[in-house]
Amino acid sequence: MKISIWQQFASNHSAAFTVVGQFQDLDSATKAAKVVRDAVKSISDWYALHPDIKQLVINGQQKAPTEAELEISRKFGVPTYRALDWLATYTDTPDTLEIVREYGNLIFVTTETWRSLTGWAGATLFDDLVKKLTQNVFISQEDSFQLLVSLTCVAPDEQRAILIGHICRRFTRPPARHHSSECPWIVFYLRHQPDNEAQVQEAIWNLTAEIDENDHGKIIVEGRHITLNGLDFRSISTGLPALIKWLTEQEGCSDMNYQFEQIKLDVW
Repeated sequence: MKISIWQQFASNHSAAFTVVGQFQDLDSATKAAKVVRDAVKSISDWYALHPDIKQLVINGQQKAPTEAELEISRKFGVPTYRALDWLATYTDTPDTLEIVREYGNLIFVTTETWRSLTGWAGATLFDDLVKKLTQNVFISQEDSFQLLVSLTCVAPDEQRAILIGHICRRFTRPPARHHSSECPWIVFYLRHQPDNEAQVQEAIWNLTAEIDENDHGKIIVEGRHITLNGLDFRSISTGLPALIKWLTEQEGCSDMNYQFEQIKLDVW
């Protein structure tokens, strides 16, 4: 996979986020994911043992890092700036497989889970922790950074390439959520998931992607070659793998490559 990293910049805005780390190979990514999951569990366990402080963090009455964040900071030598309210909001043991996801040589640390974690701490602490594990790190964060994906692949034949181009143009035209329940890669994804109504509805929302052909985006079909420029996923940690699996396993595409463009957002 080809991945281009754009330098990130500090921001005072914090909300839903995804931290993405790229590793040399699958084994390195798996080991890194375990380190990050252990850190998530450590902080969550501390909050469970300190309900009074947990409530202060949830209510926004304590923004300074607690001993939970400071312990991870000391252990890995990374900075921490505030209490992680999005982890404090958990009422039980967090599903670390949802918060820290793996796909090939990528790991995703995200609040965009089916439980919709909320808070204003943003990616702080975990962005620097992932940077300790790999140099290839970038962030998508609400009101701060937008992450666009450009994907290329080769279809089995020219007719299939044209069809895929038409499908992608139809189902990525903004606003994509208006027809997401019919989107082929979402339908393909749901075939392999448990029949849980709440998670089905969340998947239909999170797996959508838009390409704004009036702005950054473009869909190009040349012979068997397909280019999807400027994919904007609602949740990149689930949406990108779902699209790739549909293209490769359902449509028979090969030679998959993708690049990421991180854009700093101007918030007024």
